[in-house]
Amino acid sequence: MRNVTEQHTDSTTDELIDSIYEDMEKESGDFLNNEGSALFSVQSAANHHCEPNGTSTFPYSNHTVVLVAAKDIEENEEIFISYLDDCALTRSRHSRRKILQNNYLFNCECSRCLEEADEPDVTSEEEDDMDED
Repeated sequence: MRNVTEQHTDSTTDELIDSIYEDMEKESGDFLNNEGSALFSVQSAANHHCEPNGTSTFPYSNHTVVLVAAKDIEENEEIFISYLDDCALTRSRHSRRKILQNNYLFNCECSRCLEEADEPDVTSEEEDDMDED
């Protein structure tokens, strides 16, 4: 009888997980790969910046996240991480903001984006074409 209960629980759990993924996809769209996603209280308190002073790492190869300074951080200075990968951080302000708007629903107003406000609004493809010229 115990095996029947375990199978029922596994089936119910699988159905619950499937429904959660479906609900998340309705809200977030296809961009978010939820496999292995988690919420971390310390990391979630760090805002995005296009020139972050910190980075999230998983040094223990488990569920423990550690914020590591990417540069010197002064006392009482806010710790920023980037929501973008290294490749996206090399893109233009326009491209970075487009990714952040599409995936995280905000327009970045970090100091780097404000400093680059007068630069042309080019897409990633246009940037690639300019690099080739």
